[in-house]
Amino acid sequence: MDNAEPKKELSKNDLFDRWIEYKKIIHRTGRKWEYREREVWWCAIGENVGSEINGKGRNFLRPVLIVRKYGTLFFGVPLSSRMHDGIWYEQFRFKDKMQCALLSQAGSMCAFRLHDKIGKLSFLDYLRICDSLSKLILKK
Repeated sequence: MDNAEPKKELSKNDLFDRWIEYKKIIHRTGRKWEYREREVWWCAIGENVGSEINGKGRNFLRPVLIVRKYGTLFFGVPLSSRMHDGIWYEQFRFKDKMQCALLSQAGSMCAFRLHDKIGKLSFLDYLRICDSLSKLILKK
């Protein structure tokens, strides 16, 4: 018989508080990584508002594709293992698993948020995601 306490679900405010504390650590430690375009990294996305994508776990991590690097900032696209359809998403295979690029959640991020490199996307998948992102932004 299992005597463990059931895991308590944290409230949104508790998650915000935890994220703010972790964000302070990220800012203070400011690790500078060697990273390149086309790479996929675990990234501290955080706990966000409304329908913005959140990170998961105690470090609020989510895989992110580095689309463009500029100094200590990069333009990244969060990824999900959940498949979605429509112009806001692009599906692809990465490390033998289907992934979905969440194009509507793309944006600039500081490299201090990067945690661990996962791998590098194929050149063709990278071009396809960049093309879809461009069409979405430019409404082509």
